[in-house]
Amino acid sequence: MPTKNLMLFIALSFTFMCGWLYFQHFMGWGGRVPDQAKPPLPPVVKAVPPVPPWPFPGQKEREREAMRGISDRLLLTPNPVANAFGMSLFEIATLDSSWPPVKPEPPKIVEPKIEHYTLGAEGYKLNVELTNRGGGVERVTLNQFLAADQWGRPAPNDKKLDLVPGVGDPSHLLFLYQKPDDNRPVDTLGKRVWELDTHEHNPDADEQKIVFTTKLPEQKLRFTKTFTLKRGEYHVGLAVKIERYEDPGAGAGKVKYQLTGAHGLPIEGEWFTYIYRNALVGWLDNKGGGWRHLDSSTQISHWNGGDLQPRGDKALIYGAIAVQYFASVVAVDNEQESRDFLQAIRPTLEAAAVKGRIKARTQDSFVLATSGASSITFKLADIPGLKEQLRDLTEGQGVAVVWTMRGDDFVATSLRSESETNPLFFDDVTVRLISEPLTLNAGQSVEHKYVLYNGPVKVRQLGQLTGDRAVDPQLVERYEDLLNLNTLTDYQSPGWAGSFSSGIGLTYLVIKFTNLMHWLLHTLHGLVPYYGLNIIMLTVMVRGIMFPISRRQMHNQVTMQEKMAKLNPEVKKLEEKYKGDFNAFNQAKTEVYSRNGINPMSTLGGCLLLFAQMPIFLGLYYALQESIHFRLTPFLWIENLSAPDMMKWWGEQIPMISTPASQGGFLYLGPFFNLLPIVAVLLTLVQQKIMMPKPPPGQKLDEQQEMQQKMMKYMMVVFGFMFYKMAAGLVIYFIASSSWALAERKLFPPPKVTTVGGAAPPPGPSDNGDKGRPKSRGPRSGIGKSKSSRDRKEPENNGTLQKLKSWWEEVLEQAKKK
Repeated sequence: MPTKNLMLFIALSFTFMCGWLYFQHFMGWGGRVPDQAKPPLPPVVKAVPPVPPWPFPGQKEREREAMRGISDRLLLTPNPVANAFGMSLFEIATLDSSWPPVKPEPPKIVEPKIEHYTLGAEGYKLNVELTNRGGGVERVTLNQFLAADQWGRPAPNDKKLDLVPGVGDPSHLLFLYQKPDDNRPVDTLGKRVWELDTHEHNPDADEQKIVFTTKLPEQKLRFTKTFTLKRGEYHVGLAVKIERYEDPGAGAGKVKYQLTGAHGLPIEGEWFTYIYRNALVGWLDNKGGGWRHLDSSTQISHWNGGDLQPRGDKALIYGAIAVQYFASVVAVDNEQESRDFLQAIRPTLEAAAVKGRIKARTQDSFVLATSGASSITFKLADIPGLKEQLRDLTEGQGVAVVWTMRGDDFVATSLRSESETNPLFFDDVTVRLISEPLTLNAGQSVEHKYVLYNGPVKVRQLGQLTGDRAVDPQLVERYEDLLNLNTLTDYQSPGWAGSFSSGIGLTYLVIKFTNLMHWLLHTLHGLVPYYGLNIIMLTVMVRGIMFPISRRQMHNQVTMQEKMAKLNPEVKKLEEKYKGDFNAFNQAKTEVYSRNGINPMSTLGGCLLLFAQMPIFLGLYYALQESIHFRLTPFLWIENLSAPDMMKWWGEQIPMISTPASQGGFLYLGPFFNLLPIVAVLLTLVQQKIMMPKPPPGQKLDEQQEMQQKMMKYMMVVFGFMFYKMAAGLVIYFIASSSWALAERKLFPPPKVTTVGGAAPPPGPSDNGDKGRPKSRGPRSGIGKSKSSRDRKEPENNGTLQKLKSWWEEVLEQAKKK
């Protein structure tokens, strides 16, 4: 019974409460006003606010009708009820009677709007697009150079080259270290929206400027980035100013920042190029000499970052990202009091690609199982369509992920087909310039100036542009010598070979001859305005100048080969005689060679002649490889002399040859049939066949010689695969050079060597090539008779070389006596 009464009491109480609430709503009673909703009595008449929504039909109309009968005087008359709530009757009458009262929503934080600004106009060398997001650079366009498509041909509609294409985060962002000894900076300055202070963009002016500022109240710091662009220049001036507030309570503090370089530079001709993105760091030694260090994108990707280049006892002057023909450089401006304020520069990996299979996934992340049996967890970047791409993938499906690092997280920026992606092309790198810790007291400031150069990696070639593309020679000199950007190209190769070449002076000679070849090409182009013909003319000119040396070298080489071929039967007998005793065989063979006029010094002389020609031909090769003038320049059916000739499209369906999945492999030739490399290989095979020594009449080549000739032929086939994707300009050079060598051999054949009974003939005009020299009529050595090297005459060599040869023969004679 008590339980029934209790249940009845609860039901009645619930019914009463519901009825009371219904009655309140029906009568329009307001209920209790919360404390936070008590506004002060207004001193002036308020506008009638909109009537709040009511839950019952017709309630809005009844309330509006009741409000119309209340006079304005009554609404403004204070009364005890109004004073009790701190409101006027007007406010009470218009109060929302819903219960519980609706709490006011917190004010919405309005995100600053991201804006874009431009520098440059008609007549400017650069167009620069900037953004207030991080106060950085989004895009840099070179107005005097055209863009190339993915195949290396001219892009449609004469599109200008976007050297910094505006993909991903802006370039040239500023980051701050919380403590000077921290390893990583915080990304506060790079993510925030900076305030626009000044934007001077007059198309008719010779200089344009934009200024961004931002503050860090906690550190009492104000940052200012000033970008300037002048007409006719290939760089943007950047001034970074840091100042501490004039706060008496703020003491001295250390500030250390990081400035990033450009990223996303386009790789032209992905299917044929072997030069991707390179990171370069330049510095000056104590004597003012320029040096630089290079890390390729492959190395940076493999190491997850490049080598940190600390200051040490040198002054760091630039960090650069370079592709084959262009570079984007952050250089310390030479027009300031001191250039020595950088602590270190390091290349870093900004984006890369990795292949694997989806192991697990959520809505905004997934786990990728890579080929190395490791798993990587990726978060999705906030990019439209990326979540939908992930949703369409199934677990276990192969995919190529283009990713970047944000803090300690791996962030996927793109999902691509595994079979159509070569990871090499997506490894994006940049350089980060780290300042020395700066001590700033209250009211103090410091300003560092940089030059953001964007142009040809061979800065010297800016001086060869003519007409509307011409550049002030003083500006070119500043780039090359004062900012030391000549070391981008004019420097030794990396590794021990480059150090050795530099130590013996070969690097210096190659650089000088390379610049000479650039000048000759430019001069020839002024006479004949076709760079394809200029390459042929320059090749003929160089080969003609080198004709006496190459002629001598060819004579020595062919003569030596023919002599050795005729002595092969005797050498074969020595092999059988001294079988198993290499030292005795080698000594006996040396005696036979010496007795017949063959000695190591003759071979050394040929090597010296070849070494003497090396700087010239390497200079010609590098000049053709790095010349900006060949890029997108047509010749005959060739659309781009800096790319393969691409005579015929044969598609991307040939397994291992042209499929995108085979890209990067040795057998991959690309989707085009290239004619010029085949012509070059055929000419080289013909030249090789003519130059090969022939056996004496009635004899055959031994097995060793036959094997050597076969190996040379096989090597030419291998070289054909290696050179198939070489730039057309370089292949034209090889064709012209091989044609010259064939003509030289046909028009000026080397003398024949004849023997009597297996011994070499007495030296005469036919042996040394001295035409018109009278034959010796004195008695000579007979058949099989050996003469001492001191008695034997060698008229073809005189001076130092003859002394060296005589010394070597003396050594051999002394060895024989022992």
